[in-house]
Amino acid sequence: MAGPDYLVVGAGPAGAALAWSLARKGYEVLVAEASPKPGSKPCGRGIPDTGDLKVPLPGECVVSSVRGAELYVDNEHVFTIEGIRGSIVDRTCLVEALIADGGADLVTRAYYKPAKNIVRAGARTIDAPPPKTVIAGGHPFYPGEKIDAVQYIVEGEWQDKLTILFDTRLIGYYWIFPSTPGTVEVGVGGYEPAPKLFERLDKFVSSHLLAQPLRNKRVLRREGARIAVGGVMRSLLSKHPIHIGEAAGFVYPLTGEGIRPSIMSAVQLAERLASGDSPAGITRKDPARAIGLQRRILARVKRMRPEERAELLKSVPEDVHIKIALGKGTLLDLLKVLARKPWLAAKLGLG
Repeated sequence: MAGPDYLVVGAGPAGAALAWSLARKGYEVLVAEASPKPGSKPCGRGIPDTGDLKVPLPGECVVSSVRGAELYVDNEHVFTIEGIRGSIVDRTCLVEALIADGGADLVTRAYYKPAKNIVRAGARTIDAPPPKTVIAGGHPFYPGEKIDAVQYIVEGEWQDKLTILFDTRLIGYYWIFPSTPGTVEVGVGGYEPAPKLFERLDKFVSSHLLAQPLRNKRVLRREGARIAVGGVMRSLLSKHPIHIGEAAGFVYPLTGEGIRPSIMSAVQLAERLASGDSPAGITRKDPARAIGLQRRILARVKRMRPEERAELLKSVPEDVHIKIALGKGTLLDLLKVLARKPWLAAKLGLG
């Protein structure tokens, strides 16, 4: 059967935002999702309020609000960040709302066959010319570096601040986030395999002082996912089928935040597809540039000793932490901070 104008493979934040953007420009768009429901990747449900989302965020999809964060480095409280605002969202609700609002079509249990560039959904076969197919299927389609992240959804209540504890030996961090009413997300991500991270998480929940309010609470769900932290790969935007969102590396490597940069990249791609410009052009602007800076920092941090990582995290003031974490920071911001610590600047390749 004849294909749509655009076939989007993957109904996550990037696929939904691309479908929303293209459909509103008058294109016929079909989103094909292999899972029974869209937006089903666990973890990563936070969206900071930075004003650059470019798509609607329906109120019914927001499950809780975030007003600040508590930052710890190896159990030492570094500071309270008051300047962060954001939302914890129901990913499935957000994805379905965007696709419907844009006027695109969604089919689930639909399996992409890259060799033939077709999608099979039951007895139905959907195809499209290669230039009209976009891969937005997340980390399984990304060939670069990935890490694991695991979490528990636990019964309980939490403040509306995020709690983040950096572990400089792991090169990662623990988190405690508010979730749906009556539940809390507690997890850990970093450079260890998922089974080891679950061991760490069990120990954290059972013995760490910060997790004491969650101790002996009922675990409702245990989940985990891989996260693409290798940075944006221009080659995946320069050949067909084009990749976008996490499938192309649009994830902030230092924080693992993926929803916002995936959506931003998808909206940018829609603009370039509609105008006939090269998709690879989006790598010259944010969020791709900010991801590149974070990737550069991460690569250097991995070579540091734990005590050097700790000093770096403690040396960066609150406002710069926020800017770098949200993808708003620049190389100049770091240079100013590290002007009095030339050895740290040299470790980061900035000296």
